[in-house]
Amino acid sequence: MKQRIIVTTLIIASLFVFGVGTAGTAAAAGLPTVHIINPQATDPAIDQALDNHYASVDTSAPTNGQLFVYLPGTGDVPANALLVQQMAAQLGYHVIGLMYVDSTQIQGLCEGQPDPSTCSYDARFEILTG
Repeated sequence: MKQRIIVTTLIIASLFVFGVGTAGTAAAAGLPTVHIINPQATDPAIDQALDNHYASVDTSAPTNGQLFVYLPGTGDVPANALLVQQMAAQLGYHVIGLMYVDSTQIQGLCEGQPDPSTCSYDARFEILTG
């Protein structure tokens, strides 16, 4: 699973560089360029969490050389936070909003555990790394 996350991130970054799915009118309006990537374009085996990934860059803003990764909360999708991602791009970040399986509510999963903080950390770590 960890390798799939790394490969997916690299594919999205390469699509970002080559401009696949670019919303071309954004640059003309002085807004960050937004690239929309279907998760199955990064790996055809993906069969859940099929909402799009987003990558943004504002070529008119001085880059800060950093990557801003947006991971939505439980039951959410990257499209619901495009303004946050757009603002990060305007601040000089290269931005990736990634969709992942986020349907499990961690609080409910860890309810009644002897150490809910450790349970929460372990569950989130498992979601991100497999």
